[in-house]
Amino acid sequence: MNRHVTVALLSIVLTACSGRATFVVANDSKEPIRSAVVEVLGTAVELGQIGPGEKATGEVVVGSDDEYHVTIRFQSGRMLDRLGYVPSGVAIRDQLSVSETDIVLKRVVVK
Repeated sequence: MNRHVTVALLSIVLTACSGRATFVVANDSKEPIRSAVVEVLGTAVELGQIGPGEKATGEVVVGSDDEYHVTIRFQSGRMLDRLGYVPSGVAIRDQLSVSETDIVLKRVVVK
C-alpha cells in the first residue's frame, strides 16, 4: 500500500473513532461561581467565573471512552463535584445545571 493511501485510511479511522464533547455549564444558583473546571482524558478545561443566570461553554475532542470530572467552586468557597461519562465516536452536548446543592446533567447526542 502506498503512503498516500495509508495516510488517507488512518485519517478516516481517526475521524470515525473520535467524537466531540461540548459542555455548557449554567449557573442556576444565586451565588457566583468562582471557578468551573471540566477534566476529560487528563485535559482540564477552565471555564472561569460564571455569574448567577450566566452560562459558559467548553469543548474537547474525545478519542476514547472515558469519564469526566466537573468541579465547581462558588465565591463562598463551597464546592460541588460530579462525574460523567463521554463515549468515543459520538458527538455529544452535555448541559450541566448548577444549583446551590447539585449539578444536574442533561445529555444531547448531536447527529
